[in-house]
Amino acid sequence: MKKTNEVENLTYTIEGKKVAEILGVQNFTTKEAAILELVKNAYDAGSKNLTIHFEADSLFIKDDGEGMTNQDIKESWMHIGKSTRNYYADSAPTRVTAGSKGIGRFALARLGKFVQMRTKKDNHTGVIWKTDWDSNTLELCETQENGTSFLIYGLRDNWSKATVKKLQKYLSIAYNDKYMSIILSKDDFQEEVLPYYSHPQIGNQFVTETNLQYFSNKMMLEVEISSDEFASDAQQYYRDGSIHTKKIALNMKEELQVNRIDLQENISLESCLKNIGDFKASFFFSMGQVSKNDKDTFLYKYDKLKNRYTSGITLYRNAFSISSYEGKKDWLGLSKRASSSPAAASHPSGNWHVRSSQLSGYIMIDKNKNAQLRELSNRQGLEENDHFRLFTEIILSGISVFERYRQSIVRSIKHGTTEDTSSVSTPLIQSIAINPTGIVNLNKKETLALAEEIKDYVQTINRNNQSKDEVIERFRYDTRILNVLATSGLKSASLAHELKNSKNTIIGAPENIESALKKFGMWDELNSPDKTKYFYYNVPLIISNLKESNNKISFFIESMLSDIEKQRFTIIGINLAKSLLDIATKWMEYYKWIKIDIINKDNVDIFDTSEDLLYVIFDNLILNSIQQNEHLNKLSIEITIRLKNSGALLFRYRDDGIGLPEKFIKEPYRIFNSHETNRPNGHGLGMWILKNTLDYCNGKIVDVPTDQKGFSLIFELGELKND
Repeated sequence: MKKTNEVENLTYTIEGKKVAEILGVQNFTTKEAAILELVKNAYDAGSKNLTIHFEADSLFIKDDGEGMTNQDIKESWMHIGKSTRNYYADSAPTRVTAGSKGIGRFALARLGKFVQMRTKKDNHTGVIWKTDWDSNTLELCETQENGTSFLIYGLRDNWSKATVKKLQKYLSIAYNDKYMSIILSKDDFQEEVLPYYSHPQIGNQFVTETNLQYFSNKMMLEVEISSDEFASDAQQYYRDGSIHTKKIALNMKEELQVNRIDLQENISLESCLKNIGDFKASFFFSMGQVSKNDKDTFLYKYDKLKNRYTSGITLYRNAFSISSYEGKKDWLGLSKRASSSPAAASHPSGNWHVRSSQLSGYIMIDKNKNAQLRELSNRQGLEENDHFRLFTEIILSGISVFERYRQSIVRSIKHGTTEDTSSVSTPLIQSIAINPTGIVNLNKKETLALAEEIKDYVQTINRNNQSKDEVIERFRYDTRILNVLATSGLKSASLAHELKNSKNTIIGAPENIESALKKFGMWDELNSPDKTKYFYYNVPLIISNLKESNNKISFFIESMLSDIEKQRFTIIGINLAKSLLDIATKWMEYYKWIKIDIINKDNVDIFDTSEDLLYVIFDNLILNSIQQNEHLNKLSIEITIRLKNSGALLFRYRDDGIGLPEKFIKEPYRIFNSHETNRPNGHGLGMWILKNTLDYCNGKIVDVPTDQKGFSLIFELGELKND
């Protein structure tokens, strides 16, 4: 009889069939995934050649890897959860092993009810292992070839020629290496599995390639774009670089520090970005069938690709894809991004986002370098932890570079090639319209010329109809954003009306409190050193801060109520210098640390526009300068006005603050996209509103200089006329 304090060691008793059911049949959701697991086993065993042959009710898999001994089977193969894999395969030191969980062998159970394995290791006797998942047997055998083969019968799935071809495509995406040849066969079908992205060719499978390389120690993402999407004629319209190439490096700490990514309290953004590890990615962009009208309008080089990539985005850990990230699922959320900002690439102010159906490619991570991107125990995906979420944000930042680059080209082409129907010369059409019977008297040359006129006329009408559709889509997009702003504005205006009635009480309260304290002889005592030692007990300081806050409340009230006065929206000849001085004075009155100078170079006097537009433009610019430089003691702003020969005004706005954030230096026009900001609580709409206002005023952004101290913007403003 055992003593009461005696410790007894226990081991689990495992039912083989139940384990096979859970770790095999249930664990591998598809038959293709089970085959892939066996491919990984062969790869880890150093195999150079793998054959997979399908019969009616059996499956034969054979590799020429290192094989196993009698002892290996007893100590490792039959030991559930035990893995003997190191980082590199023992027999092939150039290969990073795919297995590590010690449960991959149960993929056999997913495929069939009975398995016979024949295996031999160099200088050892061959072995045959058999199982029906209830019982297992082991026997020695005579065989000369090293490696392992499986005969699987009592198949759980039907493998037709069509499903074998489907498996071939699946493996071509899931396996991305050259060290092991895979041959599939079924009846008269026999094909080698070639990596899907083995020979990417621009103009054949895609029109633009975007390569990313992330350096975790520096937290830098290098982006390199190669494009052949547009015809050479497009270069004349794109003045900001080449239509074929673009290179840029992004500081990811700068890019992501304003994103509201909730990290664990004990993890900083910097440490997370560094712990992610280095990785590379390649993305291939293409569209489906391009219409002739679009091809002519946007100068596309191709209307259809012969072998277009359509596999989605695959995530590889070394040689193999990770389950659930094989391109079938939009795991980067590209569709969601596109639906949240549905603007076309030609949209003058909205952000174009690539659709998931337009982008294929892959990301390469490493088992060791990217250890924080942890695989789930069932190999059906990754843990979506802080590192994974930042990992996807880095990738999307790289894709965003491509999106902005392509959109800037499309916008430039659209602006340069858009024609109005009135500009089309149609003398023959007009002649026939006046005298329809004259068509029978046209000679061959005139008939061909008439046909060409009709063709050009139809193309122009189609182009204008497309422009009309894009304008409608643009207004839908803009309206969504402006409705939100308008609702917030109405709430603020309602609050301002209520506060105005109490304005005198609010503004005068600090002065009244101070006077009362002085009257009752308490002021001097409250100013004594022992009463002002701590700021939270420092009554004079609290009153002073209250005065400053009340001044800002007063500024808010006056601004809100004056901004919505009806007369401000009337187009009249306004005194430009006076209006700008009024704007500047208002800001300087409430922000004592800023100084605004108006320089009217050409003494511009009366200018036809509406006052609200000036306020929108310059309020947004001045507010932007204040918010970017609120940590400074003083800030100088200079607004220079010149009159162009066309009658338009040329403005140069300039401050002597910190200038553009680093993330915008190489792409300064990003600031005009909606929701672009470098402040954690910023909405990123100020510069977007400014650009939209300039578009409405027949104006445009001329330049955003980045080679001087502070922030500078040069823009044109056209006159408005009453309808």
